[in-house]
Amino acid sequence: MSRSLRKFYRKNYLLLLIILIGFIHGVIYIFVAPPWAHYDEPTHFEYAWMIANRTLTPKAGDYDNALRRQILESMVRHNFYKVRSWEIDVSTLQDPVNIGINQLGDPPVYYLLASIPLRLMRQQPIENQLIACRFVSLILFLVAVWVGWKFGEVITGENNPMRWMIPLSMVLLPPLVELMTAVNNDSAAVLVYSLFLLFGVKLLKNGPHWTTILALILLTIIGFYTKSSTWLMVVAMVIAVLVSLFRKRIILAWGVVLLVILISLVALFEWGDAALWYRDTIQNETTRIFTQINGENVYALRLLDDSPEYN
Repeated sequence: MSRSLRKFYRKNYLLLLIILIGFIHGVIYIFVAPPWAHYDEPTHFEYAWMIANRTLTPKAGDYDNALRRQILESMVRHNFYKVRSWEIDVSTLQDPVNIGINQLGDPPVYYLLASIPLRLMRQQPIENQLIACRFVSLILFLVAVWVGWKFGEVITGENNPMRWMIPLSMVLLPPLVELMTAVNNDSAAVLVYSLFLLFGVKLLKNGPHWTTILALILLTIIGFYTKSSTWLMVVAMVIAVLVSLFRKRIILAWGVVLLVILISLVALFEWGDAALWYRDTIQNETTRIFTQINGENVYALRLLDDSPEYN
């Protein structure tokens, strides 16, 4: 072993050990969890598969029924429906068959990454392709663990146990490992937001620097194309930059921050749905409409289902 490698190992042996633990824990979940067992995994996989096997980027409402039947038959073989006490006869189902909530139309970053191994495995069994996508999620998770280590370095001093406790807690937390080794865009969203937190804390700690601000802006853009749950990064980015720029005029900074939060709350909410109603459809129209019943003007609840599986 060369001197540089020995030096690197002595400095980072604990981090390497934690990443190894995370890799082993993740591989266990990849192979122990039955195919398609994670939430919405069939339709997350469908999105990545369609990117890998089509020349055009899939859009909301697209589907490949041959693929769906392969997935559905695989779900039956692996007792996906049996454990739920459902009886499914694939041969009697009409096209397009239903494999879950359609993910097409979601931001594409994760699915572009997951499609990379699928381009090389087009002739492989569908279960092997699913495993390959799970390994993509595992890689994203291990990078997030490294970010957790770097986050500890920023917020703590030398030899502080928090430096290893943060990433170790990540690799030993079963629900997190289970989520981060499934085929879904949460794994990419967690990584992007982790990087965002790392650079955000650096900005608040060290003051404004153009490279850190640029990194936050780029991560915010990537987050926008990763998952809708990361869109609050826009607000967080503005707050972090303002606070860092006006560190010596903190009252002014927080006044502007509160104004940004109020404007963001108004902009983020969608108006027109019925009060206290949890929307479970993908209709474009609002759920509250103005109509007449017995000649009286009233508001009513309208529910539609625009998904192609049920039209």
